[in-house]
Amino acid sequence: MEALSVMIKKVISHKRIKGIEIGKDGLILSQLLYADDCMILGDWLIKNLKAVTRVLRVFNLCSGLKIHLGKSNLYGIGVNQEDCVRWRRYINEPESLRRKVIDALHGSKRGWNFVPANRYLPGVWHNIVKYMEAVKVNGLGIQNLLKGEVGNGYEIRFWQDMWVSTKPLKVKFPKLFTLEKDKRVKVLDRFNADTGKFDKFAG
Repeated sequence: MEALSVMIKKVISHKRIKGIEIGKDGLILSQLLYADDCMILGDWLIKNLKAVTRVLRVFNLCSGLKIHLGKSNLYGIGVNQEDCVRWRRYINEPESLRRKVIDALHGSKRGWNFVPANRYLPGVWHNIVKYMEAVKVNGLGIQNLLKGEVGNGYEIRFWQDMWVSTKPLKVKFPKLFTLEKDKRVKVLDRFNADTGKFDKFAG
């Protein structure tokens, strides 16, 4: 098994396999060995899987040892496409039971995040939000690429949602936001249909 460990390290040094990063110090974990058992860890990527397959094939040819397929397993841990759909549906379905349950469990009067996640309540939803917050497109978080359509203004939050720019108003005008009493106020509540203008915030 030591030979297999050396082969995996060699492939990783050439960036053919990407292990998983642990903690803030950049520690990379790619394998766990015990006796004749081996666990290979890495990002859920096709190129990773192909590279691991090649390493195991070469190890078999060199050592004559074969993988016991009956005792082998392949696990994908983390967030998948279905989880991303759940995240999108939370945003697109403000009146759904799913969103109401998530808001009840993860919403906080002290937090004003675009999509709420209670750090003291670990689980699938917490992992989904954490993953989506880490996604970057041209250096911008995915939440910065979504802009709400105001419509009648009932579903868009005046301060917290993005509807006039790539940043919510609470970020563009933080001092005004701290003065606002109703931080969850909707766009509809701020718009005066008689004057055609937005009323002053409730400070």
